[in-house]
Amino acid sequence: MAANGNKRHKHTFDCNPCEVGSNVLLFCSEVPKESVAEGVVLSMDPKEEIDDVVLGPGFVKVVIRRAIEPNYYLLRPLKGVNTVGQAVGKIVAWQIANRNELRHISFASCSHNLL
Repeated sequence: MAANGNKRHKHTFDCNPCEVGSNVLLFCSEVPKESVAEGVVLSMDPKEEIDDVVLGPGFVKVVIRRAIEPNYYLLRPLKGVNTVGQAVGKIVAWQIANRNELRHISFASCSHNLL
């Protein structure tokens, strides 16, 4: 618990993985981890492809539903799509350093990796 008595979410590596169809928050790749978009998990299969590129381990296939930080650069851009704002409504690969990030429910803005 924080000094003022409020509970804070602690990022851990031991939570259950999200499932296909889960509504998720997507976090920036920097520390501190802050949400940059909302999306829906479409696949967790590392053999899936997006634009003829295999997801690979550590990535999930998501559709971006809402940009929280529209100028945040995608780690794996698409043809003509470089930022979260440009990716709204599109399917992208999103890295998952830990699955807890995908289940986290608090909102924050990301000040890292912006245009």
